[in-house]
Amino acid sequence: MTATTLVRMPRKSMARIAASGAVTMALVAGMLTGSWSTAAEAAVPPGETLQDFAARGGVQDSPENLTMPSPGVSRVHLDQGRMNGYKVRSSIATATEATLTYRVLVPRDTHDNGLSLIDLKMPGLAGAPADQSLWYASSGGTLQPDSFSVRLHARKSSSYSVGHPWWDAYIYAPYAAGKTFNTWGISVPISTGTNGAGERMRIPVDRWFDVQIHVKLNTPGVNDGLLNIWIDGQQGIRLSDVRWRPAGVTTPLNLLMAETFYNSPGAPKDAHIDFADFLITPGAPTTTVAAPVVEPAPAPSPEPVVEPTP
Repeated sequence: MTATTLVRMPRKSMARIAASGAVTMALVAGMLTGSWSTAAEAAVPPGETLQDFAARGGVQDSPENLTMPSPGVSRVHLDQGRMNGYKVRSSIATATEATLTYRVLVPRDTHDNGLSLIDLKMPGLAGAPADQSLWYASSGGTLQPDSFSVRLHARKSSSYSVGHPWWDAYIYAPYAAGKTFNTWGISVPISTGTNGAGERMRIPVDRWFDVQIHVKLNTPGVNDGLLNIWIDGQQGIRLSDVRWRPAGVTTPLNLLMAETFYNSPGAPKDAHIDFADFLITPGAPTTTVAAPVVEPAPAPSPEPVVEPTP
């Protein structure tokens, strides 16, 4: 896949860069010397950051909305009135079965004044032909004939009259959960009884929680692919009928699709979501994970800088 980084730098980003500069310099110094201070070592989780994937040739959109408030923590900023957030797509080792694990912290203000009101996409996995751009992978209402994807999807409180923000799996594939793809992704509720049965799973607030997404590709043309999703150690998706690939298509899993953005503009206020500890492992998970007791503590956000409307 070809990789071209898109860089845009509006004025608001300068304050974010200044706020995270000390952390960035500490990380660079640690990498150059091969050593870390005791405090930094204690704070850095064993997985990777969104910055790591971008540095390895991932393509980005709105990189000014990504900062590192503390070592090992990737903060995605969501600006008032906009929908952009941050996107990075990065090549990963090819596989027919893999598990993506990462951690998330949603502040109360983001939950109540963002996710309660507007749907939001979050990171997942994808596959696309190696000779295509990383942006080619299925999304945005286009199911490519030789590409597929699955992302975590936060749904607003009013969706299906649930009454609180909740999760679903957002699938770009010809067939999944008894549904055929039609215009937009196939949505499957993440719930306590799995696949929409029981209560729609709530979005934890003001603490770190784990996301685990397991994909096993299908025999091309056969509805035998797997998708399993756990939130904080509780399984909410268990699908065994996914047709990730139509007959004749052999595209592997080969792409991290780490995208965090609102489904529509109009966010009522500035907000952010923190991510940490991205891990992509071959095969099925050997264990499901729950949020550990000791967590990296993100630094508070700097005061927002008012940016004139273009």
